[in-house]
Amino acid sequence: MKDIIEQIIEIDQLAFENKKKNDELLATKKQEFESKIAQYSQSMLENAKKESEEILSQIAEANINQPSQKTFTNNMEEKYSQIEDKLVEIVFNKLFAVSPSDTLEVG
Repeated sequence: MKDIIEQIIEIDQLAFENKKKNDELLATKKQEFESKIAQYSQSMLENAKKESEEILSQIAEANINQPSQKTFTNNMEEKYSQIEDKLVEIVFNKLFAVSPSDTLEVG
């Protein structure tokens, strides 16, 4: 009987160690994905900013007055801020292959 109890204890310890390793692996993967998402988001923002600056430069070259450029920039920033949450949700869904029915409503 003592041998059986010792085997059960050993199995339990191994199971606990495996769970601990799995939890650590999941935490590492989570951090890795969060980092990738942050890098992707930053990259997309930088690309969008660069493209908008190029467009503004082209508009300036076409002799459009300065107040209109500021209005255009403000409109672009306002429109982006309106769709930013949805854009982040789409990126998360694509990265984690989550179907829309599995997500919480972002409002």
